[in-house]
Amino acid sequence: MRMTAEERVASRWIPKNSTKIDAPEIDAVVYLYNDPRPCAVGYTGTKSKHDFHHAYRTKEGRLADLNKWRQGMTKVQGLKEERKANRNQPHSLKNGAIFLFTWGYEQTNLDFYQVVDSTPYTVTVREIAQESNGGGYGSMSDHRIPTLGKFIGEPMRKRVQFTGDRPYLTMASYGWCGLWDGKPHYCSWYG
Repeated sequence: MRMTAEERVASRWIPKNSTKIDAPEIDAVVYLYNDPRPCAVGYTGTKSKHDFHHAYRTKEGRLADLNKWRQGMTKVQGLKEERKANRNQPHSLKNGAIFLFTWGYEQTNLDFYQVVDSTPYTVTVREIAQESNGGGYGSMSDHRIPTLGKFIGEPMRKRVQFTGDRPYLTMASYGWCGLWDGKPHYCSWYG
């Protein structure tokens, strides 16, 4: 049975005779105590497990480390908010735009997708053929470019997502699908 947020917070280890410091801007709390050295334990959100638990040589060192942690967490919070805002922005992709999906473990596989239709938040793409551009590093590698308009796959509708201002599509969990940069890309294979 899963614990509720209240149960997780209630199950936290809180040192005896500690001083509680709230950091609401990053949804965190830190407990300061001495044992006999200056120590600190910090939690974010409603987690029951601490984010850190450290002992320090001096109180000044503890304060410097906590300020550094707080600044880092503020930066992370800002990035999360930016990512959330970007998630709901419309894209400006046009029909004909090309996405490159790279994937593989011991080899580098490529798939090219061409935008054939779009709405403000989604695109319909189709896989397109690719051709050799030469320049591989051996008998089982090559550089490839897409063959525009030569479709080999069925249409797929995908939501356009952003990392910063760069659009990408989620094709599978084991690869990356971003806009093609117009250059030949390396691929390899076995057998």
